[in-house]
Amino acid sequence: GNIYVAGSSESADLPTTAGAYQVQRGNFSDAFVAKFDSAGNRLYATYLGGQGYDYGQALAVGTDGTPYVTGFTGSGDFPRVNPYQDSLQGGTDVFVTRLDNSGGSLRYSTYLGGSMDDEGYGIAVDGNGNAYVTGFTASADLPIAPANQTSYAGGIGDAFAAKIGATGNALVYSRFLGSAGYDQANDIAVDMAGHAYITGFT
Repeated sequence: GNIYVAGSSESADLPTTAGAYQVQRGNFSDAFVAKFDSAGNRLYATYLGGQGYDYGQALAVGTDGTPYVTGFTGSGDFPRVNPYQDSLQGGTDVFVTRLDNSGGSLRYSTYLGGSMDDEGYGIAVDGNGNAYVTGFTASADLPIAPANQTSYAGGIGDAFAAKIGATGNALVYSRFLGSAGYDQANDIAVDMAGHAYITGFT
C-alpha cells in the first residue's frame, strides 16, 4: 500500500527528508523521488540531479520495494553509481537510477545516450531486478546491443527500447524502433517471461 512518486521540481524548498540522498536542489530543475505510506505519511523525499536541467518522467518499483526512475538530464554531474555509461554524451541523455529502500543512497545510477538528445519516458522492472526503459532518441550513435539489432531510421527521432541488468552497469539489449518520421515511445511493461510491451506514437 505504499505510494511512490517521481517527477521534476524547480523549487529550492521542496520538502526533502533528513537522511535523503540529496536534500538540496542541484540547480534549475531536478528530478525528485518520494515515498508515502498507505495513510499518506511521507517516508522519504529526495532531489535527484546536478547543475543542469533534470526531469524525472517515470518510476517502477521492484519486488524488494526499491524504486527505479528514468527521465532525462542535461547535467554533466548527474549522480552516477556503478554506471553503464559514466558521462553525458549529448545535449540530454536518458538516466536510469535505482534507489535503496530508505531513499538515502543509490543502488546504481547511469546515463544512457548518444551525441544528440535522448529522453526516457517509461520504465518497468522484472522479477530479477532488470530495468526496461523506453523513450525518444535523436542519436544515431545511441548504444545498441547486440550491435546488429537494427539502426537509426533518421528523421526527427526514433523510439528506443533498452534492458539494463540488475546491477546497472550492463546493457543487456538496446534497439531503435522507428521510421523516417518522428517516433516516440511513452510507456513500457514487462511480463513474467521478460517480454517487453511498448506504446507511444509515430
